[in-house]
Amino acid sequence: MNAVSSNSDISALVDALSVLMNSNNASNSTKQAAVYALGFSNADNALSTLLSIIKFTITDLSSNSHGYSDEIMSSTISSYCYSASNKNYDIYQNGEIETLLKLLQHSSATISIATRHGLGRLLDITSLMKVFQSN
Repeated sequence: MNAVSSNSDISALVDALSVLMNSNNASNSTKQAAVYALGFSNADNALSTLLSIIKFTITDLSSNSHGYSDEIMSSTISSYCYSASNKNYDIYQNGEIETLLKLLQHSSATISIATRHGLGRLLDITSLMKVFQSN
């Protein structure tokens, strides 16, 4: 088996993982594995794919009408924050911080805890303390 090496191969892989995440036929375990693979990917579109999944969650903070289990959402948040941290991505640049801050208010403890851990990975201690004091 050959390793995925070219940018087009990596992009195709990210696209396939994105399709898998939206499939009704994939198990939660498979979706969770796809999310972790996206988080470890260096592809440019992997981070935006994870963020788009996260944004589904904030449409209604009181339910999981987005169709993903809390465990998958927790994994998605963790993977997004891991990836953004490793890429030194500025979460303030395009308002991603606002999306993450909304998740702190989610009714699911699993999702809000994953968000707190993710913010701990992304923010310096001063910024993190300000976030926690305001929420």
